[in-house]
Amino acid sequence: MGSGFEFLKELIERGYIDAKKAYVSEAIEGEGADFLAQKIPIVMAYWGAANTDTAYGNPNFNMLVIGFPSSRGQMPVMSMTGYGIGTNAEHAQDAMRVLDVILSDDALKVYTEINKVISPSKNVQVDCIPALKPLNDKIEENIYVLGANAGMKVEQWGNTCLIVRKLLNGATVDECMAEFDRLQEESLTE
Repeated sequence: MGSGFEFLKELIERGYIDAKKAYVSEAIEGEGADFLAQKIPIVMAYWGAANTDTAYGNPNFNMLVIGFPSSRGQMPVMSMTGYGIGTNAEHAQDAMRVLDVILSDDALKVYTEINKVISPSKNVQVDCIPALKPLNDKIEENIYVLGANAGMKVEQWGNTCLIVRKLLNGATVDECMAEFDRLQEESLTE
């Protein structure tokens, strides 16, 4: 995490990220117009935002999507999403049938082909956009970082976002790492 915070701090210091604007923005919503006008060179966004046809309307420049910085290079982050149906839900069987359709390989193939994103299923191959190909290749090699881990008590995404907000407000990388360590220690003692 430290190298990621250092990278972000450098981007802020060099003026590539407007810390005040980023503090009040969510993903592509705050920086989208400036990114398209090429006033800023980087946006923090989800993979779906890399699909310029749907997220940005096909700009006249090439985009590169980078993964989570690590000692093994740029790592794609695989999100972990779950679905639940209440045991006493009135239409539980209907809901399960709907989920079976939504999560079927046929439906996921349509989803990935339309959005040109990395496939959420090992059973579905797709030609994602060139900006995502290096990350997709790593996933196909089973090299990735999990966005969440049910075995951990630390809520990684949310806590990281909160710590980044401290960085945007002027905290040092050491202060951010200390906060991350504090949250981890706190989770282990509960």
